Amino acid sequence: MKKIIAGLLAFTMLFGTADIIVPDMVNTVSVSASEFVLGNGLIYSIGPSGVSITSCNTSVTEMEIPSEIKGFSVVCIANGAFKNCTLLKKVTIPDSVTRINENAFYNCKSLTAVTIPDSVTYIGDNAFYCCTSLASASISNSAKEIGIKAFAGCTSLTEIKIPDSITEIKLSAFRECTSLTRVTIPDSVKYIRNSAFWECESLKELKIPDSVKGIEAWAFYGCKSLKELRIPDSVTDISSSAFENCTSLTKVTLGKSVTKICSLQFGGCTSLTSVTIPDSVTEIGSEAFRDCTSLKYIAIPASVKKIDSWAVGYYLDEHYSSTKIEDFIIYGEKNSAAEKYATNNRFTFKTLDERPFEKGDADRDGSITSADALNVLQMITGSATMTDEQKNLADLDGDGQVTSADALIILQIVTGLK
Repeated sequence: MKKIIAGLLAFTMLFGTADIIVPDMVNTVSVSASEFVLGNGLIYSIGPSGVSITSCNTSVTEMEIPSEIKGFSVVCIANGAFKNCTLLKKVTIPDSVTRINENAFYNCKSLTAVTIPDSVTYIGDNAFYCCTSLASASISNSAKEIGIKAFAGCTSLTEIKIPDSITEIKLSAFRECTSLTRVTIPDSVKYIRNSAFWECESLKELKIPDSVKGIEAWAFYGCKSLKELRIPDSVTDISSSAFENCTSLTKVTLGKSVTKICSLQFGGCTSLTSVTIPDSVTEIGSEAFRDCTSLKYIAIPASVKKIDSWAVGYYLDEHYSSTKIEDFIIYGEKNSAAEKYATNNRFTFKTLDERPFEKGDADRDGSITSADALNVLQMITGSATMTDEQKNLADLDGDGQVTSADALIILQIVTGLK
């Protein structure tokens, strides 16, 4: 009898389940010395720590994974367990599971939603790779690792909240999630790795927390809907091309711990009109702002000692030749690297005192900080005075007066709430 049933199950896994019914009396059948199959098509193995789901009939459309089999807890969804189950639309993962291993749901193109219980501490590489119908993913609050390309290619995913148990967003973790409009990065994250959000072209909202220390190459490459970027003071390293081709980006404020603007870091940001470079920066790499054709000027502090070839003021023409942006102006200190670069490249050079200031920069130091809000409040109380130009810069609500409402708007800008 067992041989007949085993044969039927093997046939089922090869040719589908349409015309084959496994009798209700069959709960588990051995398919190898170490693996067994349930009547619902799940194949599992039993190890020292509990049950691992190792494979599944690829024709299943819904699957409820049991929390226990034969008295043993189901603790792991093994490598490739549901790989290429392209008809699977719904899966229920029990709170006994602690690991979702590599390729577990790879290419499950029909899967629309998944809730990963808080018992799960590990999500492996490619775990949900190319689940193109996955619109909703609730990640375990206990997850300590989200693997390389874990959700890459999930083109229907619109929002993701990364739990505060995660310390780094790994290589290509959310690469090409083209419908992703919002991502919540917790204060626990220290590093955003290479290509983490590559070509998340619908991403509009991004707040980088004060915990982040490093942003690697291509981390936000091609995030074409991102409009404003504020790098916190905690960030010390931003690698090449980190924000390349963010074509809607209009404003960038770099934190005060960044020491180098690397090559192509903001290349192709064609809408960029405003960049604030802090005094901590000592070097600007080659083509750092290439093809930033809306950027008509840049203020470079005296701290910058090295400016590489075509760093600012250039774009690639139709022949892929570096061409100067017409009427580009460089503001800097006399006898500085900024002046030398302007002279060598025949750009107009003006001193920092001549630069235009941004609305909100009430103290005219080149950046909007809480000090500007304090200056506004001091002026309101009469403990400080402002020039007419400073009053104009401080009048953010455009009512012709400088009030506490303007100070509040400045603080909202500083904290990223506006």
